[in-house]
Amino acid sequence: MKAVPPTRPRTSPPIPRVWVLAVAGFIFIALGYAYLHPPQHYTSPMRVWLPAEPDRELTDEERASRVVFRQILTAPPLMSRRSKPKIAFMFLTPGTLPFEKLWEKFFEGHEGKYTIYVHASREKPEHVSPLFIGRDVHSEKVVWGTISMVDAERRLLANALGDIDNQHFVLLSDSCVPLHNFDYIYNYLMGSNLSFIDSFYDPGPHGNFRYSKNMLPEVTEADFRKGSQWFSVKRQHALLTIADSLYYTKFKLYCKPGMEDGRNCYADEHYIPTLFHMMDPNGIANWSVTHVDWSEGKWHPKAYRAKDVSYELLKNITSVDMSYHVTSDSKKVVTENPCLWNGMKRPCYLFVKGTDRGVLLPEEGHQEVADAALQLGKYCIDEPVKSPLIFGEWEVVYCSVPTSPGGIYRTPLGRLVFKTDDMVQVVEAPDIVRNKVTFSIFGLDGSVSLKGKLNVLDSKWIQVIFEPPELKVGSLGFQYGGESEVKLEITYVDEKIRLGKGSRGSLFVFLRQG
Repeated sequence: MKAVPPTRPRTSPPIPRVWVLAVAGFIFIALGYAYLHPPQHYTSPMRVWLPAEPDRELTDEERASRVVFRQILTAPPLMSRRSKPKIAFMFLTPGTLPFEKLWEKFFEGHEGKYTIYVHASREKPEHVSPLFIGRDVHSEKVVWGTISMVDAERRLLANALGDIDNQHFVLLSDSCVPLHNFDYIYNYLMGSNLSFIDSFYDPGPHGNFRYSKNMLPEVTEADFRKGSQWFSVKRQHALLTIADSLYYTKFKLYCKPGMEDGRNCYADEHYIPTLFHMMDPNGIANWSVTHVDWSEGKWHPKAYRAKDVSYELLKNITSVDMSYHVTSDSKKVVTENPCLWNGMKRPCYLFVKGTDRGVLLPEEGHQEVADAALQLGKYCIDEPVKSPLIFGEWEVVYCSVPTSPGGIYRTPLGRLVFKTDDMVQVVEAPDIVRNKVTFSIFGLDGSVSLKGKLNVLDSKWIQVIFEPPELKVGSLGFQYGGESEVKLEITYVDEKIRLGKGSRGSLFVFLRQG
């Protein structure tokens, strides 16, 4: 019987170079078609995204500070020794606390879930509640409007951080009273991964006019922020605040009353809002959980007297679902991210995260985004196109028309072939716009980039004239097509999100990066 020789494994023949070129050609043709022949509702090809420009070279002190901050922010949270971690309630007061008995009632029955710290700057307080006896920390004199206000905050944080069980830190004044019960506040604060720090851009005489160029290069005027002094922060942010020396020194030297040109800068209104806007803007809520009413436009917020306190007042305050700010240029009330999510305040972009830029949203989800955008639009700053807030790197996180950001390769068929990675836009002062979409196809990485010149049409509308797009797939790349144009209305902008509406009605939501 004749032996049958074993079968030899077949090797796949090498792919001819012509097939590689054919695949690349298909990609170029498909993308070229998407740009030159957009769908009917396609507002513009990649009109709203761009690549980040290189950061300036940091000083030695900045680099060292940012390394420390990065380590603090990325380190695993220090776990409490208790099954129930504690909230540190830190009272910054000139002397005796007038509402100790009310706070005693608030804390009653919740032992082991809180700690109390009292910083009295003028006179030793006389405590009427046993809960406050022995809770005084070493205090220094505090002068209104000076860096000593920030020193007192940092001193309270340093004392409270000594207790490993303290995981959230609330700064309170002598006139603060609780508006919810302990369980509500405990669950609200401990259930959030954000710190509640008021931080907003004020272009007026009591906002950015207070900025000093002596803060350069570490603090630019575009980064300068304002906010209420009262904060509630998680442990990582408390550590970052007392670890900082570089930015603290800048504010100590160059943010104080009686500066050059008759300017008065108050560090307690600017230091922490600016620090966290620069170091961890996505880690803060941009509003405070402490109610403060600045609507009267005075040096001090509205004071509630005994005759003002009523059930209706308390009901109105506790039902507030928007965070209002009053800028000092036009005294116009503005708000930042006042959307509701599961009954709690959350930034609008949480409606659209994880939805493939809106593609996976059901019809009611699109309606929620539209409603939230409509509400935000009511509080847009005057002339948003002239605000420095529009500059920076933005990611598109939502579009009401799925094919608008990306054209044909964002259609159902196109998404099967092209895997879109990033869609970003960088708006550079004074008038440069750079859009970029990155994608992968058949194992190859690719991108389409556009550079354009921004023209202001009126207080809200802009026009961008783009140069021919540049397409890259793997190591191949070229420019094709001609110039293109897009018009976009800026309906809302703040430190975190920007809303835009295309000339054909498409709604875009952008999230600031970095």
